[in-house]
Amino acid sequence: PVNIDAITADLLENVQLFTPQESQGENAMLAAMRLSGALERYEVNVLVTQAESGGGAPVVEELHPTLANLVGRIESLQTQMAAKEIDVTAGGGAVKIKINGAGQFLALSLDPEFLKEDAKLVSETVLAAVQDAAKQAKEFNDSEMQKVTSAFQMPGMF
Repeated sequence: PVNIDAITADLLENVQLFTPQESQGENAMLAAMRLSGALERYEVNVLVTQAESGGGAPVVEELHPTLANLVGRIESLQTQMAAKEIDVTAGGGAVKIKINGAGQFLALSLDPEFLKEDAKLVSETVLAAVQDAAKQAKEFNDSEMQKVTSAFQMPGMF
């Protein structure tokens, strides 16, 4: 834990890092320090609790997330998506499909009575169910991925 008085003293001692300087040489030096990461110690992640609203997990916001953080988040999200199961039915429940959030089909169940129907109807119903399942998984995947990558988006990208 860092003492707030120590942080205040450090900020006051290094205030020149945050204020414009007159000399060209100093500006170049400060710009180089900024680029080299000398200001990284002043970056802050904000932790907001939700205690007043009845609890829930705290919200962590990173204003300048790193590529390593993004990769870690995506890997975690891939695990979560593989665990998320989506059930899709068609033909009044005659066709049941289970797909995970990563788009992997887990199960297909067909009502034996439904298989006695016209082959074209059965084929079209199964195809519609498969397409719906794939669409739902993709929408879930895209939505969750958007949440993770939104901090990295720049105009004209993604």
